[in-house]
Amino acid sequence: MDFYIKTHIVEKGETLELIAGMYNIPEVEMLRDFHNNNVPNVKNCIGWTVAAGEELFIPQQKDILKVLDTRKSRINEQFEKQQNRLLKRYFDFPFYKGRHQYLITVNDKNDSSSFLLEIEHVMENEEKFHLKINQKRGNNEEPDSSVEKMADDINENLFPIELIINKLGIIEKINNSHDLKANWKSKKEDLYEFFEGNIGKIFLDKIESSLSDIEKLKKMLNENLLWKLLLNSYLGGYADGINQKKINLLNYNFDLMNRVVKGEKEDQTYTISQEITRPDHTEEIVAEADYHIDIKTHILQSAEIKLKDWFENLNIVITQIT
Repeated sequence: MDFYIKTHIVEKGETLELIAGMYNIPEVEMLRDFHNNNVPNVKNCIGWTVAAGEELFIPQQKDILKVLDTRKSRINEQFEKQQNRLLKRYFDFPFYKGRHQYLITVNDKNDSSSFLLEIEHVMENEEKFHLKINQKRGNNEEPDSSVEKMADDINENLFPIELIINKLGIIEKINNSHDLKANWKSKKEDLYEFFEGNIGKIFLDKIESSLSDIEKLKKMLNENLLWKLLLNSYLGGYADGINQKKINLLNYNFDLMNRVVKGEKEDQTYTISQEITRPDHTEEIVAEADYHIDIKTHILQSAEIKLKDWFENLNIVITQIT
């Protein structure tokens, strides 16, 4: 065991950076703090510059390792505190400010398609959120078929849509319903004329029916599979890192379990791992997902959702762009 502290007499032209390098000290701040913590008199403390002739206390390898270990312990302790706060907390609706754009890629056995989903926070009133949501084809892709062209045209008539959403991510009101109806009324005749045939009529009749009954449209949006998973499936109260609840998808009820786990970048993100099962077949997982959440803002950064046989084996990848 050492009973003395190594010292260095500063020579003309030497700086703290130079001296730290001479003794393999990883940081100038570490050299400065070690010296100031060991000087017998406060008047011998140093700032960020030193003069020739000053005597500095130099940390040895064991001192450096001790500082690094202490720092690591503090970081781990801080992260554990953050994790504990996450494990026992209530996740409110995250899109409470700003504008967020996501690339949604949907893959099945034979095909892949993508679109952009933009969520913009307009204002907040009495714990309700006024959002503007826009949806369009991703990466400036051209539609490959008349069905895709029809979907694009319908998107142009339904979006942007302005919604009032509560803290649980449930749509309570369509705020621009009058504009949606007026826009549809002005264009529906051309759409029916352009998209002839049974498939086109089925799609357009569904839109016509929804827009004629705004409550029906609101219900349809609340049950939209992607919006349901993205906007509210991982919200609610967590105890010991677990959240269990019922969820309605495509007019069917399912059991859902969310679990908070450590993210790959522990100081920046955390992950919510999700399993969805049928109430009468709890051992059968019909969907599972991982949501990667910003640890400070709780905004979704990315997600991968795997819908199994019950949902025709779809794989949805969500990536935040802005």
